[in-house]
This record gives sequence, C-alpha cells and structure tokens, in this order.
Amino acid sequence: MPTGTVSNWNFPRPGRRNSEGFGFVKVDGDSGGSGDLFLYADSIKDPKLRSAAKLFGLKNQQRIKFDIEEPLSQRKSRLAINVMPLKDEDDRDRPRSRSRGRRSPSRSPPKRRRSDSRRRSPPPRRDDSRGRGGPPRRRSDSR
Repeated sequence: MPTGTVSNWNFPRPGRRNSEGFGFVKVDGDSGGSGDLFLYADSIKDPKLRSAAKLFGLKNQQRIKFDIEEPLSQRKSRLAINVMPLKDEDDRDRPRSRSRGRRSPSRSPPKRRRSDSRRRSPPPRRDDSRGRGGPPRRRSDSR
C-alpha cells in the first residue's frame, strides 16, 4: 500500500448538497512525472479520519496510506481510495507522555476551602423607607 502526504484540502462550497470536500495527495517517492492524486472525503476508509475530513478538513502534511485507482479517461487524474491514517515507525522514536490515556492532573494549585473559623461577615444592612432594617421613619404632616 503506497504512502503519501496531504498537500492541499478544499472544503465544499456552502449550499452544495452532498458535497463533502476533496484534496490532493503527494505520493512518497514519486519523482514528479505522474502528479498528485485526487482524494474525495468519501474515499477515506477510517471512520474517525473521514468524519474529521468532512467537518474540519485534513491538515497539510498529514501522513496517510492508500490504494491508487487509475482514471477511466485521460482527462481525469488518478484517485486515492481506501485511505487510512499512517502510523509509521517515526512515531515510536518520539517521546510520549507518561499518562497513556489518563488525564493529566491540573497544574493549578488546589483551591483552598474556607475553614469554619474564617467565615465572611454578613452584608451591611440597608436603610430604606420600606421598613426593612433601621429605625422607622417619621412621616411629615405637610399636606
């Protein structure tokens, strides 16, 4: 199964029905003559990669493996089909996190809880004319 990298990804036009996006693939070891392969989002075999391609597009330089389908006519280009993400040996040399799928602990310090001895003071009382809080107000007799 040949390998290659995504060289460009085009999103579907807004308003187009059944349009999922397409892109171009540069084949590894290809010395130029045959050009890039055409890739439809529906030609991606891996379900996670297919949904990511339809929603967010494929990133440039993303490594993939695929089969090549020759065109039916001279005017069309070759197609990349049965596309899968490539997990090559280079990934084994890279350092990985120690968590192995577990969530890493937060780097922020833990929140401090208030102790019972350090309670907040009550809010200040409002002094208004509706009779809540404070001495009652006298009415003036200036009618």
